[in-house]
Amino acid sequence: MKADSTAPIMGAHAQVSYLRDEKNVSFRLMSEEDAAAFLEERSFFFKLKAFAKDFEKYACKPGEKGCYVNLDFGHLVELSKLDKALRSLVLDLALDIEHYLKVRINAAAMHAGADPFEVVGTFLESSAASVVSEQTKALDRGVGAGAVRLAASTLGGCDLESRPAIVSAANEATATLSEVTKGRDPRHVEHAIAGMAGSPYSGALVRKYADGPIPLWTLLELVSFGPLTRLYRHCFGKAGAIDDPEEREMFSAYRGLLKCTQQLRNATAHNDCLLNGLASHEKKSGAYPKIRKALAEGYGMDPDVVAQVGSVRVAMDLAAALICYDAYVPRGGSRSRAGLALSAARDRFAEHAPWFDKTYAVKSFFDYADTLFDTFSKAFAS
Repeated sequence: MKADSTAPIMGAHAQVSYLRDEKNVSFRLMSEEDAAAFLEERSFFFKLKAFAKDFEKYACKPGEKGCYVNLDFGHLVELSKLDKALRSLVLDLALDIEHYLKVRINAAAMHAGADPFEVVGTFLESSAASVVSEQTKALDRGVGAGAVRLAASTLGGCDLESRPAIVSAANEATATLSEVTKGRDPRHVEHAIAGMAGSPYSGALVRKYADGPIPLWTLLELVSFGPLTRLYRHCFGKAGAIDDPEEREMFSAYRGLLKCTQQLRNATAHNDCLLNGLASHEKKSGAYPKIRKALAEGYGMDPDVVAQVGSVRVAMDLAAALICYDAYVPRGGSRSRAGLALSAARDRFAEHAPWFDKTYAVKSFFDYADTLFDTFSKAFAS
């Protein structure tokens, strides 16, 4: 059934009827009345149906391929609950990794006697230059020139006495120039920090350095995970800003896994679904072969269990986060709590695992998660 742009949104009971009659979804694990209540009070149709991508389809009418195989509404509800639990787990892991990356950068700077202002200055400049370089390489000269001419014309014709006109022209010019900039801001880090000036928590710190250079310890307090990984690369990558051979070796070993961890962390922070791509096998990160090898050789996981989900994004990104956690978070309370959280996650995933025995993609991920959580809960406890 194609979407009708003029049709009103379906009510919860109509959505249940649609799933039952048009998509072959059963309601044995959860009644239709409870399903309607869930769609009204606990979630919404679009988000919940996203998990149906993990299930096979068949042609219920000639020329169509739209009915699901072995899909019950309770399966969708269970996957949505597990997805939420997994997001909470990932965020906790990412916060610890983020903290200890900052600790390691700060410690290395102290030991090397690095200039805290110079490190930040060169980082901000190299970050901006990198973005500009990527924008330049991606630019179609003709398109870029045309966009600039159109933006200039838009601004030139603006009524400078009208504030709404100025704002409208500026927005229109910015949208036009996005063909050139690709929507990226070379000064994203500085602008993001400046935007925190009104925060009741970090605003005072931002305002303190509003007119001057920022020292390294202040930047570490203010940057989010993405810029932090780029700062880590700036400090310890090739010709890094801080002389620390051991940390440079760590960066070389884990740079690809940190990128996977960052992507997973960002997805969880934005409340994206994680478990709705278990049947997907599109091309993924080049770090995945390294992750699969590390799980088998470094942690003794069954290669056959890993291979079943070796091209599933969340499976490999989750492993990357756990491997990074094991590498960067030292022994102590954080690791102990993470180990207990993994044990609890293992129990939670196993609670209704038999429901999915007939769905290969989900069952394969559950088998993998069981082994993964068990392996790393033991690693974190040791």
